[in-house]
Amino acid sequence: MSLDWEGARARLRAAQERLDEIDHEVGDFEALLRARAEAIAAAHATPPRPGVSDVVVFRIGTERFSVAAVEVGEVIDVVHLTALPGVPAFYRGLLSHRGVVFPLVDLRPLVGATPDEHPFALALLFASDARTVAVGVDDVDLLQGVGTVDGVVPLDIWTVLSDARLVVDG
Repeated sequence: MSLDWEGARARLRAAQERLDEIDHEVGDFEALLRARAEAIAAAHATPPRPGVSDVVVFRIGTERFSVAAVEVGEVIDVVHLTALPGVPAFYRGLLSHRGVVFPLVDLRPLVGATPDEHPFALALLFASDARTVAVGVDDVDLLQGVGTVDGVVPLDIWTVLSDARLVVDG
């Protein structure tokens, strides 16, 4: 049995013509995807209520703190930590995440919690234009649409991280 080359070419031409028609119907594919994404986002958008926001509540030792969720870049597992010799104890070491190295800071001495030598299981990544730092935590919760949380201390993380005790002379 021989191959019907003319029939195969005709089927390929018909398939190419249909693909060209689809391209013409769709037009700018990127614009179509962008319009769909905007429509989906608009359908789910709700205006923020005054005094209400999403917060990340975390525990360090027995103390619970909260920060605005928009300040937290990511919650990561503390898997491998490289100790730094000659730095204050609240610098627990260097943490590598997605190819980037961050200092892991223990806030317990800075927020009045009891110092402890146990390793942290989790870290919150905080980033600004000037620096990125990981803060060791014992537990994390995301609370959506709350103002304040009873029994939780709201924390201005950048004020805490600008504490002079965190400065290491170079």
